[in-house]
Amino acid sequence: MIGYPVRKTHSNSVACQVTRMSEIKRILYMRIDGCFGGPERHILCLFKHLDLSKYQPHLAPLVREDQLAQAARAMGVPVSLIPMSSRLAVRSAREHLISLIEKNDIHLIHTFGIRSNLVAGSVAKEIGIPWVARVPNLNYTDYGNPLTGWFFHKINNRLLRKADAVQVISTPLRDYFESLPRPPRRIELIPNGIDFPAAVDQETRKQAREFFGIDENQTVIGSLGRIEPIKGYDLLLDCLAELPGYCVVLLGGGGSQTGWLRKTAENAGLADRFHLVGFIEDTRFFLAACDIYVQPSRSEGVPMALLEAMATGLPIIASRVGGIGDVIRSGEDGLLVLPEDRMALRNHLMNLCRDPDVREDFGDRAKLRVEQIGSAEVMTRQVEALYDDLLMNSSR
Repeated sequence: MIGYPVRKTHSNSVACQVTRMSEIKRILYMRIDGCFGGPERHILCLFKHLDLSKYQPHLAPLVREDQLAQAARAMGVPVSLIPMSSRLAVRSAREHLISLIEKNDIHLIHTFGIRSNLVAGSVAKEIGIPWVARVPNLNYTDYGNPLTGWFFHKINNRLLRKADAVQVISTPLRDYFESLPRPPRRIELIPNGIDFPAAVDQETRKQAREFFGIDENQTVIGSLGRIEPIKGYDLLLDCLAELPGYCVVLLGGGGSQTGWLRKTAENAGLADRFHLVGFIEDTRFFLAACDIYVQPSRSEGVPMALLEAMATGLPIIASRVGGIGDVIRSGEDGLLVLPEDRMALRNHLMNLCRDPDVREDFGDRAKLRVEQIGSAEVMTRQVEALYDDLLMNSSR
């Protein structure tokens, strides 16, 4: 571990501070392996846009390496695994983390998820480096057992009190943390940003439809995300049975509900209209095949894929959950429904499927809206500003 000289005079202090702040700072990003989704794409977005003259990213996946680690290495980002034999193996994980920090002279830890918060929180305080924890949503409903979800939610809230800053992505989430009897010491609202995709031309649309086996005359309702109960894709399948026969659903992603959804679609006679295509790396190519984008989630943050669909010019139907209401003004930039409201979801889908002009109008307005929200580069500059502030006041 590199130390700094004792500051004996005011002039030496200033000189040391200038030298220290001019160094490249090494930021450690911690995330548990799992389905490749929004948090992983957010991390890669930061890696892409970080000012490398100021910051050097370093990824520390927990438990085992996955697609995020592979993608990070392909970008030239160093990766150091922190193994965990079980959820309770925190002590050995802490020892690995301390060794990693000392070996690589890490200046700040940025965590993504409760497991990384559990491992990193006490280490950051012990070593004396700043800790930023990103929280995209209140995901206690991610757990199959509501009591388990609530228990881990409470544990995470206790951990977040120790963070130097909690990064949230929506005003409802900021308001929630500010309302707690013991809120985090600093809450920083930094909305998600994306790299705006190039316009989809007819040739790309044709190729995408051929690739996914969809006829040109079909109306495609698309969505990208983890195929888990929390995403509400069972609601979308229910609606499909009542939509015109030319409507099909195209889902990209993997998860525990994939097999069940496929079997349910087969039993309902909808197998040829309900396409589960697995993990999608090129989201623009997937979205090129779609006419409507749907996010029927029961709980959510602000999905990166939803922002990308808006930027592509697709009309949006989404649940009014998490930070989606920050992005979409219902009736203006898209259509919002209450979670579990199958009837409203079906009615909006029916109207958009039947009226291409309305789809085009909502798509144009969605594109304008997401451009107002901000780009991935703007988001990254905001994150860097947070790093700057915390590092300026760090003792390390």
